[in-house]
Amino acid sequence: MQNLYTTFLLFLISTSTLYAQNGQLTGQVVNAAGQPVSFASVAVKKTKAGTIANEKGEFILKNIAKGKHTILVTMVGYESASQEIEIIDGHPTEVKIRLHETTNTLQEINVVGNIGITKVKPQTIQYASKDLISQNGGTAGDILKAMPSVAMGGSPNHNRDIRFRGLGNGYTQVLINGQPIGVSGNNRETVLDLIPANQIERIEILANPTADVVSAGVNGVVNIILKKGVPATKLYETIGRASFTADHQGGYNGGLSLNGRARNLTAGANFDRLYRIVENKSTGEILKLNNAGEKTEAQNQKKNENKKFTNNSAKGFLGYNTKGWDFYTEYLYGDQTEDKSKEERTTIFDATNKFKSGKFVLSPELRKVYFHSPSARITKNLGKHEFQLAYNYNKSGENKTQNQNEYALLETNEPVLNKTPKMQKVEDRISLNTHLPGLYWLSSIVKNTTLKVGYQGFYTTRTIARTTDAYDEKSNTWKPKDEGKNNFEANESVNAMYATFQWHTEKLKTNFGYRHEIADIRTKASSQTNYSNGHYSTALPSVHVQYFLSSKTYLASSVGRRIRRPGFNDLNPYVEIKSTTEQKVGNPDLRPERAWAYEMGVFTQIKDFNIGANLFLRDIRDLIQKNITEENGIFTEKQINLRGAKTSGIELVSAAKIGGWLNVNGNYSRFWSKISSDDINNGDQLKDQFAWTAKVLADFSLPSKINAQIISNWVGPKNTVQEGEGKVHFVDIGIQKTFGKNNALFLRATDIFDNLKKHKYTNTATQVSNTYEHTQGRIFSVGASVNF
Repeated sequence: MQNLYTTFLLFLISTSTLYAQNGQLTGQVVNAAGQPVSFASVAVKKTKAGTIANEKGEFILKNIAKGKHTILVTMVGYESASQEIEIIDGHPTEVKIRLHETTNTLQEINVVGNIGITKVKPQTIQYASKDLISQNGGTAGDILKAMPSVAMGGSPNHNRDIRFRGLGNGYTQVLINGQPIGVSGNNRETVLDLIPANQIERIEILANPTADVVSAGVNGVVNIILKKGVPATKLYETIGRASFTADHQGGYNGGLSLNGRARNLTAGANFDRLYRIVENKSTGEILKLNNAGEKTEAQNQKKNENKKFTNNSAKGFLGYNTKGWDFYTEYLYGDQTEDKSKEERTTIFDATNKFKSGKFVLSPELRKVYFHSPSARITKNLGKHEFQLAYNYNKSGENKTQNQNEYALLETNEPVLNKTPKMQKVEDRISLNTHLPGLYWLSSIVKNTTLKVGYQGFYTTRTIARTTDAYDEKSNTWKPKDEGKNNFEANESVNAMYATFQWHTEKLKTNFGYRHEIADIRTKASSQTNYSNGHYSTALPSVHVQYFLSSKTYLASSVGRRIRRPGFNDLNPYVEIKSTTEQKVGNPDLRPERAWAYEMGVFTQIKDFNIGANLFLRDIRDLIQKNITEENGIFTEKQINLRGAKTSGIELVSAAKIGGWLNVNGNYSRFWSKISSDDINNGDQLKDQFAWTAKVLADFSLPSKINAQIISNWVGPKNTVQEGEGKVHFVDIGIQKTFGKNNALFLRATDIFDNLKKHKYTNTATQVSNTYEHTQGRIFSVGASVNF
């Protein structure tokens, strides 16, 4: 009996010791956007331990043996994920496991369209950068130009800023990781050719966002999601990626990223450098008319531009999570140096075509744009509640120096270079400082509902200083011209409170939102003694409804109110010289536009084919419109407020899988607009609106892990009473060979047929002009990327 007691006692001691060596694992399963994934399966490999995550994606595994283990997480509609963890004596281990949606899943009710590169959600389009092999070595602008309803601003083949649904850049808000950022040009547009494609995970366009998204952007929001490096899956791991691309013109793009994990701590950094050459040529004719419409003078123009861009961009991040707390901080930096040489030849003839005079102008220009953007956020998950506090700071600027040397031009089109030219030097210094605080509280107490309330702030100060020096030949010195008269300062503050309420059933999803903004805008020019003040209080309600007829068909509808505030250059009252015949002047009295946005769409999928259609309408009040006047041969552009306008359109998207080796995505969009005003603009369409876009993207899966892609892109014409542009068409091609662990070699051909030609015209009562512009295409690039 004593031996039996001794044996039993030893068994208890050994069992207690065994359990003392075991530990507990807690964690959460989230998707690529950081949102919880409900009811995922969680298992410890080579053991019997396993569980199912709750509605918040949270799970607990007890009595896990001490040591290193591999956790396997699976969920329908997502790629499985594994992660290495370590159990230590008496210490609970906490992890966050990220799942990525399966690229070929067609049955998931929230993502019904997912063929090839296009992912279609209700009134949302997503493109993943890894799928656009024809844009390897490019920029954010190169990715965007392939998306439905999009055309890019800037010279052809130089994609600076976005034109979405036929309208100018002021109608679309660009975000990076969900936040506005100081990657801006001299107005308010985002300089998209500064962001390398290597740093982008995906780009999504939200046509009519919910109330918790910034209100700016009458046409919608473009959200650029940056990569966080290659995700580490082991407890201690460092991995990275290197890439390099070079083209036959001497351009190149190289990047390096590193990402590491040590238990609950993650960190990473990347750096990219891009060098690109853009050559542009144009010819044009200007006819001056008298009151009877007869020609009084003719001007012939030839322009040659050569632009060399050098972009540097870098990012570093640090993250830590423990016990439901998630800490994340990030620093973004970028700069772009544009070295531009420009020459213009203008010959002037009288009504009988007799030579009168000519001028030859050389205008070298050096421009640098830069930005710094540190940010931090703290998120606390409380089960059915979540709280986040965030802060972003953006500091950006632009420094530009332009020299203008004007020579006489003979009838033979030869410049007179042996005489001192008229010389002028213009320097612009622009600085922008922006603070973006924010917080929200999210609660899911009641089944099938989510309430989110929050605050977003936007505080910015922008200063513009311009100095002009003219060369005095008599004294052989440079003398200030209008010094200090072109200084301008703008201060803008926006405070927004919002609330959204989501309710859903198996087939119905709704989102009711309300956002209220109070904005103050103060501007001051050097000629003013006081600031010009504007104060606006705006109510911005919204309703979004999605109804799923089946797992493959949905109807979506939304209505909301959006706003467009004037750009900084639009407010600046001073003259900006654009060319020898064009200038721009701002208007400090501009009021913001307000618009009601209406959307209705349908989407369905039949086996390996899908098709969708979307109708939209924007009812705009206090329309900001470009007005062009002409005096003494100079066209002056100025923004003014008109009564309003309506813009509308239809968007068609379709995709098909053919034979397991070909995916085809196609889209066509048609746009209309009509201005309401008391002047000549009444009944005209908006100045910057192009008529339509059409795109066809074909992806080929070939043997030996070779993929090819062809993108055909058409952008329709612009036609208004005063000005217009012709349509353009171009084709990009990419070929990629994958080897090893996602390593790749690739070839890219941009505008392979070299047909990026654009016709522009203006038409006033006293002047008619036609310009034909051509940017060199047929650019071939080769490159490679390696993961390590």
